[in-house]
Amino acid sequence: MPRHSAWIRDLPRICRQLTACEAPWLDRRAIEEFFQVQPRRALQLLHAFGAERIGGALLVSKENLLRDLALLSGSPEAEAEFARRQRLARSLTRAHQQWQAKLITLPTEPSSHPMTWTVLPENVILDSQRLEIRFNSHLDLLSTLYKLVQTIAEDYQGFEQRIGASPDASLPT
Repeated sequence: MPRHSAWIRDLPRICRQLTACEAPWLDRRAIEEFFQVQPRRALQLLHAFGAERIGGALLVSKENLLRDLALLSGSPEAEAEFARRQRLARSLTRAHQQWQAKLITLPTEPSSHPMTWTVLPENVILDSQRLEIRFNSHLDLLSTLYKLVQTIAEDYQGFEQRIGASPDASLPT
């Protein structure tokens, strides 16, 4: 069997198109179209799938080709290729989400009223069972959350006291 990692990911599409095809025999040009390969590669595939010389043409039975592709689609190599493609798609989605997140610019200029645990801004309510933030826009919300996280990082013990957390539940220092 020739190398097939370039077209194996398209096996479902290839099988659907072959099933819809009415011709019982396929030549090199048909293989080029179905597999989306160059002429030389199509000849290699024809030979690999048991093509026969009929008259002056090299042809492969559509029925035999579909059978061989069905066997191939369940092979460990095909499964590995499908799994690799899924991992790649997830990685690309994550990278795109991270790239979009980096485009967000939060207004983080120093405030004339820095956040402290004794005096929270008017739009923030924090007690032992509740955090409430009122905001005018999504950037306003994100900015307030960012400032809140910064304040927690600067004074974690003050945060614990504000919400009434027991010392046993505190983070390691």
